[in-house]
Amino acid sequence: MNKKENIDLLQYIPEFIYSGIHQKQIALYKKIDEDCITFWYYTEHFGMNNSTPVHEHAYYLPRYISRSKETFEVLGLLQAEMGKTQNGGLTFCNHEYKIIKRVMTWFHKELMHLNHNWKWYIKVNINEPTNIEYKKQIEQKLVNYWLSKTKIDSKMMVSKRFIVC
Repeated sequence: MNKKENIDLLQYIPEFIYSGIHQKQIALYKKIDEDCITFWYYTEHFGMNNSTPVHEHAYYLPRYISRSKETFEVLGLLQAEMGKTQNGGLTFCNHEYKIIKRVMTWFHKELMHLNHNWKWYIKVNINEPTNIEYKKQIEQKLVNYWLSKTKIDSKMMVSKRFIVC
């Protein structure tokens, strides 16, 4: 792999992360191979009977991604459209299925993130009609449309967010 044609992600992996409501600093452990970076961290979750089970959270990435026009276009889209949720998840919101598909394809190609791993929801803002059953029909048609265009796994829906304004 020609290193000049690629970006080494190792230089962008931090030494620690922030987690939880209070943004507690947590050490980030790494295992570095020639082609892959595995990183993990541990959190404590208070359970019943004041127990504090420790949970390991792990992920791996390829060490290098291509230094290409496509990579910089997708990184620009992420910078423009990405947000962070209350629970620390990331969101990428866009109404153009071609843009969503492009980002998903890049994640699959460069980061080995498969389509069946994407979690999703659709937020619908409808003023009219006022008939709730008809609104549900419209929402289902929208969900079917997006699933057919993006090839996201229907079982990975987080929750339906049906909002009436």
